[in-house]
Amino acid sequence: MTIKLKAKILIGLTFLLVFSILFNLFYSYQLFLKDKTSYIYENGLKRAENISDDIVSLAETATNRINAFSFLAIKDQDQFQKVINSEKEIMSFAIKAVNDNDWRVFVNQGEAGQDSVNLGLYESWVKEKVDSEFNDDFSLEPVNIEGRDYLCIKIGTEEFNALYLLTLKKVFASMSGDRVFKHYVFDESDNSFFEGEKTPSYASKLNNGNLTKGTKQFVVNKEDVLVSFVKFPAFNFTLASEISKAKAFAITEILIKRNLYFGMILLGLSLILGLFFSLRITKPIRKLVTATHWVAKGNFDRSIEINTSDELKILGESFNYMSGEINQLLADKQDMIEKLEVANIQLEDYSKNLEKMVEERTAELKKANDFIAAMINSLDQGLFVFDRDLQCSSIYTKACEDLFQTSPSGKSFTDVLAFDEKESASVAKWAGIVFSNKIPFQSAKSLGPQKKVFGDGVDDPNFKHVNLEYYPMEDEEGISNLVVVSTDKTKEIRAEEAFKEKEKYVEMIIKLVKRKKQFFSFLDEAASILDELQELLKSDSPSLDSLLINYHSLNGGFGTFSVLKLQTQARECEQNIVDFKEATITQDHVKVLRDDYEHYLFEFNQFLAEIDQIFGENDSSIEVEKDLLRRYANALKDRGQTDLYNLFVDYFERDAVSEQFQAYIELVEKLGKQLRKPLAPVVLHGGDIRVDTSKTKEFISSLVHLFRNCVDHGIEKSLQDRIDAGKAEEGSIIVRIDKVQSPLGGEELIVTVTDDGGGINPEIIRKKLNENNPNEDYSKIPDDEIIYKIFDPSFSTAEQVTSVSGRGVGMSAIKEVIDKAGGRIVLDSQVGRGTKFTFHYPYS
Repeated sequence: MTIKLKAKILIGLTFLLVFSILFNLFYSYQLFLKDKTSYIYENGLKRAENISDDIVSLAETATNRINAFSFLAIKDQDQFQKVINSEKEIMSFAIKAVNDNDWRVFVNQGEAGQDSVNLGLYESWVKEKVDSEFNDDFSLEPVNIEGRDYLCIKIGTEEFNALYLLTLKKVFASMSGDRVFKHYVFDESDNSFFEGEKTPSYASKLNNGNLTKGTKQFVVNKEDVLVSFVKFPAFNFTLASEISKAKAFAITEILIKRNLYFGMILLGLSLILGLFFSLRITKPIRKLVTATHWVAKGNFDRSIEINTSDELKILGESFNYMSGEINQLLADKQDMIEKLEVANIQLEDYSKNLEKMVEERTAELKKANDFIAAMINSLDQGLFVFDRDLQCSSIYTKACEDLFQTSPSGKSFTDVLAFDEKESASVAKWAGIVFSNKIPFQSAKSLGPQKKVFGDGVDDPNFKHVNLEYYPMEDEEGISNLVVVSTDKTKEIRAEEAFKEKEKYVEMIIKLVKRKKQFFSFLDEAASILDELQELLKSDSPSLDSLLINYHSLNGGFGTFSVLKLQTQARECEQNIVDFKEATITQDHVKVLRDDYEHYLFEFNQFLAEIDQIFGENDSSIEVEKDLLRRYANALKDRGQTDLYNLFVDYFERDAVSEQFQAYIELVEKLGKQLRKPLAPVVLHGGDIRVDTSKTKEFISSLVHLFRNCVDHGIEKSLQDRIDAGKAEEGSIIVRIDKVQSPLGGEELIVTVTDDGGGINPEIIRKKLNENNPNEDYSKIPDDEIIYKIFDPSFSTAEQVTSVSGRGVGMSAIKEVIDKAGGRIVLDSQVGRGTKFTFHYPYS
């Protein structure tokens, strides 16, 4: 049986409402039940605590009063009887002094004793109790005399023992008058304190429990009761407050009934509303169903009208629109059939002449292709095409075979360009980016290989430099192929390299001309270094550190004068030594070192010959014979012309020290540009001091390593770091030269070099030392001492070796020169502020 939409709506709505109401009632009942139980337990416990506090307070108050008047009971019995008669809670009292054998008994004849027991009965009861021990200062226990309940309180002190009965009428009256809770007071033996009241059945369960107070639920006479209790073990009683569960939750049952009535009313109203809205919904739907029957029968002319303001009205309008469109399509279909019949007739006529037209068009295309092929092959550029799989098509120009020595047809793009495995993998990733169309082609093409270089350099006979450009071929899906345009740039590259070599050569000549005297002085030093290298290499196990220092000095010196060939060759010799230091030296290694030296010596001599052609004979000599100058100087000295002698020596045998430092001023400027660090010109103070360069050249030449380190390590790499530190954008290096009398005799040259860079960080020094020597402990060396480790051989904080610094031999070379002369070094550095090097060099 088919269920109508209206019935489905009503059933669904009814189920939803019933479920919501039942869930709400269940959840509310559980929540209210928990809250009510908690409230009843809390009230009962509070009530039990209050009553127990009243009992204890009453006992303590009476005891305090008895203690206050106990001396009166012993000295004046009549007066104390009056005190007892005035009490409302004390029934009877008995006291005995410690030194007395008789008990004095008092019975309250006042308000508390109106219905009391007779004196004889009380006295007999007392005689039974006085023989017990009075060990505690204060004890309390319930007693019953002739059906009356009292609290028996015993007091024991050093002066007397006392015992009295306390009536609980007032407390029991407040408990009996409680309309909500029923109260019980019983001892550990389950005996009730109330006159004629039975002990509750759950008394033994409470006495046997471990809790001193709390709430529990019991069944008494088949009825659930809620019990709150308080125990007083010191006074041997328990107080319990009881209420029946039915009485406690009477109001809850009333609320549940009212909620059920309200839910039924709500359900009835909802069903009425559901019936109303279901009719509003199903009526227009029935109209739509009827309209679909019309369409099924091919009737598209009829429309429906739905008088609502919701989605059903929109659905009806859409249905009417659909019917109209279908009707229009049927009309258009008929027109199309007629047009196709006319086109079919024209197609038959066209087919008759098609074969002739194809032959004519093919002849035209062949002619055009031959012309294009001839034109393209006449170009000196190589053109070929490859697809997304890097496979080259058969279309290419003849120039490709000359450029790549192979035909691209059918080969991979990476094979044509002879790429290795790593380069091929990179090209494959690039092709994936290009053909995926994820980024614009103009950006993507720059990621691909831009050139292909054959040979090991411009001097290689097989050297060839080919530039590569890319142009896309696109279809509907995006880029389908890439056209590669290859241009031979070999001649231009060779011309550029030749021009650069000439520029460097001209730069070198200009520097040599400007500083000819310093240059020839360095040539003498270089010759001495080569002689020292020759002596070192005579040994079968030469000192690699000494070799490294000498080559490093040649590297720095020739670099200062832009003699690039000898500088580069010295750097290559250094690298070989560094590589050998990590291996066990064999005779093969020694042979390589000697071959390097012979090659370097040959190039050095070739360079000297070239210099002789430029400057004539070696210009290290002066025009006047030195012997003549010396004889003249000695004559001045022998004749006692001391001032003239000193002046002669100063002018003819000494030079201004600024000439030796001029090369470093230019070196700092050059390194600043190379490392992209803005530097102010080096400031030189004391450059007019004249010195005997033959005695200072070794020391001043070694300072090349210091200036390189100041620029590379000292001045900050980041311009922003200098700005943040409040420094000028341009780094500064200041040189001060002084000449003083040495404490040991003779003269001492003091050179101070200061930079305003980042300073020497002691923590970085320690970290590097720990890496190099993990078994050593450098933590105890003070900061102002640890920084001197930069002068240790092979020590460097650089992460990688560069052409500027990083081998760890430069600063040790300076220290070696200073130590050999008996001088000293003073180092002062502040992190973030800069470093000052002070060198004391005795030279005479």
